[in-house]
Amino acid sequence: MNAFPIWVYVAVAAAIALAAFAVGQIASGAGVMVVAIAAPMWVVYSVRLQRKAGAGR
Repeated sequence: MNAFPIWVYVAVAAAIALAAFAVGQIASGAGVMVVAIAAPMWVVYSVRLQRKAGAGR
């Protein structure tokens, strides 16, 4: 059992991509930094939440 339904993961991925695109339009190459920071943060948060819920055992 996941801590979130699958649509939440899709929505977060889309939000990260949209934020990266928007930042990339303002400053060339800066969108990569958004993804490089936001994606691992989401992964860590999701894994911690799943372990707390007992789904990672």
